[in-house]
Amino acid sequence: MTDRSTCLKLRAAMNDVNKVLKQHGLVGDIGRITYNATEMRMKLTVVEVGAKAPVVASEQAMFAAYCTQFGFTAGDYGRAVKVMGIVKPVRLIGFKPKSKKYPILVQTVTGKKWKVQKHSVSFI
Repeated sequence: MTDRSTCLKLRAAMNDVNKVLKQHGLVGDIGRITYNATEMRMKLTVVEVGAKAPVVASEQAMFAAYCTQFGFTAGDYGRAVKVMGIVKPVRLIGFKPKSKKYPILVQTVTGKKWKVQKHSVSFI
């Protein structure tokens, strides 16, 4: 029978497994354990010690990838623009290529992000 106390005992035993992994230059991370009357499930992620995660594309790199599709250049990233309906100038920060109606992303000085139409953006 599977219950909470059995899951807690298993988690404690898995901490001993981490000691064995460290001997082989690995680190393990035990995820959440779910259980019902007949089974227990958990996620165990094992990585090499010191391994770096893959680099995620930055916002500026994504901007450079899509800028020509919307009629901008890579140098326009962060440039101040005026948008119809927004009184203060905003910065051009990105695109949503799958969005047909509001594909341009802008950001205010306070950090608020807006999706706007292409024809409503003009350079200052």
